[in-house]
Amino acid sequence: MGSLLSRITPKVWLFLVLIVVGGVMALIEQRDQFTAVGPAPTSDNGEPDYYLEGVTFTRFNTEGAPYQVLKSPRLTHTPNDDITRAVTPELEWTNDQNKTWLGSAERGRVEGSGSRITLDGKARLHQPSSDWTLSTQTIHYTQHDSHAWSDDRSTFTRGQEKTVANRFDAWIDKNQATLDGNVTGSYPPTR
Repeated sequence: MGSLLSRITPKVWLFLVLIVVGGVMALIEQRDQFTAVGPAPTSDNGEPDYYLEGVTFTRFNTEGAPYQVLKSPRLTHTPNDDITRAVTPELEWTNDQNKTWLGSAERGRVEGSGSRITLDGKARLHQPSSDWTLSTQTIHYTQHDSHAWSDDRSTFTRGQEKTVANRFDAWIDKNQATLDGNVTGSYPPTR
């Protein structure tokens, strides 16, 4: 057997080595194809340090009760600005009076520790127990004062009632809202 291996020319040895190396590289390439979850997202704010897919992110208060839930098919965090960006986010807040508020949009941003949230692109805020919905382009929310607002044209609906304004402010812990600028409304008579 040793004499058989010694009769193989260097060209044949090179050919065999290339075949083996090519086969190994093809196996590695195929393995990477099946384990990849998608390209790392890019951002003008720097390279993300992490991204999550199919995520439900829950924040708990000091008593251990959930007060904020964010669901998104994809979250991306950039450390340069400490912002988490969400694709088609669905948010749920529970205020101090245990009322639930629901928010959704095409895009979302959570700054730092969640103290400021922005919903952008067909943004909606819904309060199920009062059955009213706000629709606008962008909604901003600050955690420390439970303040939600928009500087965009906003439409409030509740049943058949509809109110439109250039701007709104709402404090979800106080069940208080203010409409400002060219406010119009439609309130069908009740029977």
